[in-house]
This record gives sequence, structure tokens and C-alpha cells, in this order.
Amino acid sequence: MVGIHSRAARILLLVTGERDRELLEGWLADEPDYEAVSVDSPTAVDAADYDLCLVDPRWFDRAADRLRDRREAAAPCLLPTLLAVRDDGSGRDRAALESETAREVIDDVVEIPVGKATLGQRIGNLLRGRHSSLELADRREQYRELVRLAPEAILLVRGGRVVYGNDTATELLASGDSPDLSGQAIAELADEEGVARLEGIVDRIERDGGLAGFVSVELVLADGTERIVEVAGVTVTYEGEPTTQLVVRDVTDERRRSERLLLYARTLESASQGVTIADARRDDEPIVYANPAFERITGYDAAEILGRNCRFLQGEGTDPETVDEIRAAIAERRSISTELRNYRKDGTPFWNRLDIVPVRNGDGEVTHFLGLQQDVTRRREREQRVAVLDRVLRHNLRNQLNVVRGEADRILAEEEVDPDEARAAAEGIVRATDELLDIGDQARRFREVVTGEPRQPGVVDLRRTLEEAVAGLGSEYPGVTTDIGLPESVPVYAHEAIGVAFLGVVEMLAETGGGAVDIAVRTVDVSPKTVTVEVIDRAGGLCARDLRVVEGGTETQVIHPQGVELWLLRWSVEHSGGEFDVDTGGTTPRILLRLRRAEGGDERVESLEANADD
Repeated sequence: MVGIHSRAARILLLVTGERDRELLEGWLADEPDYEAVSVDSPTAVDAADYDLCLVDPRWFDRAADRLRDRREAAAPCLLPTLLAVRDDGSGRDRAALESETAREVIDDVVEIPVGKATLGQRIGNLLRGRHSSLELADRREQYRELVRLAPEAILLVRGGRVVYGNDTATELLASGDSPDLSGQAIAELADEEGVARLEGIVDRIERDGGLAGFVSVELVLADGTERIVEVAGVTVTYEGEPTTQLVVRDVTDERRRSERLLLYARTLESASQGVTIADARRDDEPIVYANPAFERITGYDAAEILGRNCRFLQGEGTDPETVDEIRAAIAERRSISTELRNYRKDGTPFWNRLDIVPVRNGDGEVTHFLGLQQDVTRRREREQRVAVLDRVLRHNLRNQLNVVRGEADRILAEEEVDPDEARAAAEGIVRATDELLDIGDQARRFREVVTGEPRQPGVVDLRRTLEEAVAGLGSEYPGVTTDIGLPESVPVYAHEAIGVAFLGVVEMLAETGGGAVDIAVRTVDVSPKTVTVEVIDRAGGLCARDLRVVEGGTETQVIHPQGVELWLLRWSVEHSGGEFDVDTGGTTPRILLRLRRAEGGDERVESLEANADD
């Protein structure tokens, strides 16, 4: 038995003989998949709900036109009609099959009387046909609805005109003057160049039956809107005729987003500022992107950076309070701007200007952290040097001006000035004035070092430079001994101020130590790229506290060296591309200067190494 969509199939009985109708109704009542439907007049056929009509010739003569109308209204679904005829030898019932209407309406004929099995088989065959047509119609309707609501624009084109366009196509391509695409020529959809591309695509589809993939087309629509679309297509049959079906994707926003993302990517890749992106949704916020500038600043390559938290840049000199502030900002999902001391892969420290910005998705959830890193070491050093010079120069200027003021007051206080006293006061003023001039000269000599605008270091012979710097020092400071125990020639890259800075340190020790100074300079380490020498005052004049302050790079009004000389030696070494270090762990503190070996100095390696071993 065959039902219709999980319900009993309704059989319309149009049978004249009362006995035949009763037999059929009784048989149908015994079949759970069937339900008898009866009417008492031909006009009632118009409103009857049925899936198959079982009719005899007399009823057919009265209701043929109505059955035909119902059949046409049900199209494309099958609404079958089974004609029951009697073979009484007259051929009268068979004559009903000869009309045009009968050929249009009747699907099968059964002779009565007929057995239940035969009748059931005939009815079942016709109902299966109806069931299949209903399913096909459902699928077609579903397909039409899917096409209508599809996110891609779908056009059916025939003869250069649109015969169908779904809602998306209408929204994309229809103009205000012509809101319905049906019947509109392709040539009216867009600009001349865009239309030529579309017509070329249609020609290819008609020739080849379809496209292998999507083709990109730029269109200027009738209202002047510029769109970028991707078009694919295939040949189909629509309303019984070959038709080109076009699938059109509007990729304008996607393409523009891609272009913007590409621009952003290129900007990040070429930026001089370090940029990192960390995943806030994963444990420990690992880095998922680092631009080349970050690699250049830190000395690490991408393989060593990705997957790690940015704290790997921290080291011994990193301020723990600043680190705590950064952690709190990340935990609270807020921005922070700060500066902290970080370390490169080779261990050298640098000051990092760090900005961390949370990135949120459409729901407001923080998904990533954008990190911006900038090496501000030069600026920090400049600020530090200016602060140190400002403190020292103001201190020295104040002292000497106090001397001048005191001597002048002493002269003015006397009603009758003794010539010898006046001369002594004048000599004091002259000495103080000379000291002020020396301070001015010192400031001018080290302007480039302090402001961070030095000339490129040149090749100098370190031994000769140091010896020339202290030559003649003994006449002014007889108690000063300088032992430059370096090889005959030590070519290094050094700033021109390094000799003056060395002399300043010796003079500072001589003045603060009462002239008892015994400076020794020795080579302690040599490599193909660097030369390290030590500076020791064997008389004990170098103060370990002062050395630690200068090495650490910070000082206060309370904790600071006596003068600027140690600072100037450090800065001149750093501007030479070298490193300034101290060793205060032994009985005699020492300064370590590590300078780059100059090209052409390879032939002196053996003598340098021998000196270092000594």
C-alpha cells in the first residue's frame, strides 16, 4: 500500500452504480493506507481533497472538464485518474477513452468486475507516481527557496537577457529605475568594460558548458557604485530551454579588507619600532607574531621568540616594580606605557619603551595583546648624562663662585686694604676664574659625548693615545705615576675623547688623593674582535662606591661620584662601540675597558695575547 507523506491516500470515488460504490468503499475502509472521498455532484469535485480519482464513464462525462482543471492546477505534481470500465460487448464504456479530454486526464484503465489485488496494484502504481511527483515538487520548491535566499547572487541568462535573478542578485545589481532584473539586458547592468567581461564569461559557458572556477570582474553599476565580484557559471535547462546560470559573489569588502591587511602587514614588517602580538586566550600569553624590528632590537630570531612570553627579555637589572605594574595591567586587561631595562640575546642591556594595548573582538573579549617596543637607550643615556653634567657643573660653578664672592667680600670689608692681602685675594679670584674657564672648556670638550651626537670612532693606537694624554702630567702632579703597560701598538676603534677622559680621571685622583696616584694599565683579555684593558690605581685612589654608581648608570643627589670624570670615561668608551665595566670584588677596585680591535691589527695578536698572559 502507498500513503502520501505519512498519511492515508485519499481516493475520490466517482462511481454511478450504488453496489459498485459500496463495494469500493468497503474495500477502502479495510485498507489503512487509503481513505474514501465521496461527492454528490460534479461541482463538488472542485473543492474535493484527493490524491487519486477512481471514475466510471458516466461520471467522467459529467466531470471531465473539472478533473482536467484540477489536474492542470496540480501540475507539475501528478493528480492521477483511474477509469473503471465494463466490458459488456457494446463498447460504450470504451468510447469514453476516445475524447481529447480523456487522453489528457486518464492515466490508467481497469475493467470491472476486478479483483482486490489487481485493483490495489493499479491504484498503488498511480499513487507511487503521485508520491514521487510530490517529492520532486518539494525538492524543486526547496531548491527555488534556497536559490532565492542564497548569499550569492544567482542569475539565469538567455539571449543576453536576465530571465531570473534571486534576491541577492536583485539587491546587488538592480537599479532604482529597474528594481526587477527579469527581462533586463546584461548590457544595462554595469559599465561597458564590466559588461564586456560578463558577456565574455557567458560566451565561454555556452561554448564549454561551464567554467572551471570563479573569475574576478570589476563592475561599475548603473548607480555608480564600484563592486568587485567573482563569477562562475554552468549551462542548465530552465523552463525547457538551455540557459546560462551565473553565480556571482560580491567580494568587494573582502578584497578591500585583504588589501588593508596586506598594507598593515607590510607596515608592521617595515616598521622601525618593534611589534609583537601575544595570544591572551592561551596560558602565559605566548607571542604569536614578532616583526623584523623586534628581532633586530633584541637579537633573537623568530624561531626563538614565537611561543614565549615576552619576559624572556628581563634580566638582573630589570626593575621588579615595573614588572609588577606590567603584570597587573595584563591581568586587568588594560593598556600600559612604561620603560624598563631589558637584555638582548648577547646579554647587552637596553632601555625598552614598552606600550601594551589589549585587542578585543566583537563581543568585547580581549583576545590578543599588541606590544610596541622601542629602543630608547640613547635617549635615556642622554638624559642621564645631562643630569650628571648639570649636577657636577652646577656644584663646581657654585663652589668657585662662592670663592670669588668670598674674596671680593673680604676686600670690600676692609677700610684700608693691605696690599699683600689684596694681592692674595686677587690671586684667589684669578684661580677661581681659571677654574670656571676650565669647567667651560671641559663642557665644550665633552658636548658631543653628552648629547649623543658623536662622530664615528676612528682607528687609534690605544697605548700612544693614553701616553700622550698624560705626557707632562708629572710637572703639575709630581706624585702621579702612570704605567701604560700595553704592547707597542694596540690598534682599536675609539672616540677621540677617550684620551682626554682618561687624563681627567688621573687628574681627579691626583686632586682628591693629594697627589698620591699610581695608575697601571694592562691588557687582560684579547680576542679576534676585542681588546680588554684594566685601569688600576695601585695607590688606592679609586673608590669602589663611585665605580659601582657609574657602572650601574644611576646616581642621586645623595649618592654620586665626586666629579664627572668617571662618567666621561664610561661615555667615551661606549661611544667607541665598547663596554665599560668595573670589578670591585678584590682588594683593589679596577676599571675594565673593552674596545673593538681595529682592522689590520691581526698581526699583533700574538704580542697582545702574550701581554694579557703576563
